[in-house]
Amino acid sequence: MRGWSLRIFRIFGVDVRMHPLMVLVLFFSLVFAKLADGFATRGFGLWVLMLLAIAVREIGRGFAAAWCGMQMQSLIILPTGGIATYGLREDRQRRHDLLMALSGPLANFFIGICTAMLLLAVSPSLRLFDRPYITSGHLIRALMWTQIFLGGIHMIPAVPLDAGVLLRRNFMRLRGAARGARAAAGISQMTGIFISIAGIAFQNIWTMAIGASIVIGWQTVALEDTSGDEAVDSVRMRDVMLSNFTTLGASDTLEEALNASIHSLQDIFPVTRGPLLVGSVSRQALSDALLTGGNSYVQGVMTRSLHVASADDPVVSTLRKLSTEGTQMLPVVEGGRVVGIVTPQNLSMSMGLLGRTRRLRQRLGEDAAGE
Repeated sequence: MRGWSLRIFRIFGVDVRMHPLMVLVLFFSLVFAKLADGFATRGFGLWVLMLLAIAVREIGRGFAAAWCGMQMQSLIILPTGGIATYGLREDRQRRHDLLMALSGPLANFFIGICTAMLLLAVSPSLRLFDRPYITSGHLIRALMWTQIFLGGIHMIPAVPLDAGVLLRRNFMRLRGAARGARAAAGISQMTGIFISIAGIAFQNIWTMAIGASIVIGWQTVALEDTSGDEAVDSVRMRDVMLSNFTTLGASDTLEEALNASIHSLQDIFPVTRGPLLVGSVSRQALSDALLTGGNSYVQGVMTRSLHVASADDPVVSTLRKLSTEGTQMLPVVEGGRVVGIVTPQNLSMSMGLLGRTRRLRQRLGEDAAGE
């Protein structure tokens, strides 16, 4: 999901990004407001109120995370709120599941109730309970109801909503990781589709977007939760890395490097000077540099700052690096030498194959024990 998101800013060490679905919500909000009221600016105002509700939720969760000693690393904003990653092992993070699940909705409910009290104190004749509750035609009323709505929607047991995350982890604990995850995924998908259809029927852009967010977001939470399982914790990088890969020399010419890249399926290549890793370069960068600047050397176009993983690192930490840094290729080093590489695609495929192999071995072992 991070690869599709748009970076907004970085604050207190947290990389804040926005999913393109939020931009789509803005577009439809402008269109619906123009058709309904004749003023597209009201649609923008409603979108800002949605962002305000999301900001209240994430501030509440941020305080809860700080109290629990959890350091947030990145945040992707969806219409349902933010999906955060933390620099903390999942087994420790799960100790605070209930507090983290309650902090966001409670923050929204608190601000929503305070807003209602303030509005009624200023203007007692204000009709806050007229329908529709959230509409570009009455932004004052929407100011309160966006808070209440976002807090209430997270009481629905569908991932990535707060109640859904709790339900999924309880399913995984009671029914086993695989069966529990499948059951929660089925509930989440059906709930997301139902909410989307309801949004279309009532012509409510935020409801439609929340349904779409559930369909999209449960996969991200599933990946994060799976990364904390004991079976995954025992897997090291040497078990899943690509050991057959192509490296380029820093002193190679661009033409030589581009010719070598033709015979490889890689898009990004580690660059070495002797046995030492000194950078990385993409096939596209080689081609562009050759076309614009002529046949120079790889060291002039390579990226010198790159993240690496150790062969003995757990897969969990590498998953977080790929997720939070947006890295498309991660060299695996041992004793200062590059011994392998991982990409998001090969890591996902290798983990799937490794899981199937382990299940097959377990089944064969059970059959042998039964005989």
